[in-house]
Amino acid sequence: MLHGSIPPVLMPLRVLIIDGDASRGRELTSALPKGSVVDVVSSSTMALSMLESNTPDIVVLDVAQSDTDGVRLIRQIRERLMPEGSLVMVVTALSSLPMKIAAMEAGADDFLVRPVTPGHFHQQVRLLGKFKQLDASRAADEPA
Repeated sequence: MLHGSIPPVLMPLRVLIIDGDASRGRELTSALPKGSVVDVVSSSTMALSMLESNTPDIVVLDVAQSDTDGVRLIRQIRERLMPEGSLVMVVTALSSLPMKIAAMEAGADDFLVRPVTPGHFHQQVRLLGKFKQLDASRAADEPA
């Protein structure tokens, strides 16, 4: 392993991408680690419906949603997924510091500003995957 590289995620990642632009959704999907199980939806309504029966490891979303306020969507995701510990990554062109603070306070775990290179996105997802994996192994080690 090269210095500074992130070791591979051992389990396949389940990723939900919420983006109203289909081409951006495909672009993000193609940059995910191999073996990732991906669902792409174009609206917050579809995402929240999907979360009723599917718990992804990572939710990737743009705070600039056409059908809702993206920060509100992060809060709704957190309310539904907090016990399972899904991680939330924001990938957006909205780069203001107040937006970043609002997203992080709402429950985002990472915030990337577009344009994002596929390599950078890939590394950040792998890093979040490692965090998720460590949390899962820590929870398994805790006494009941």
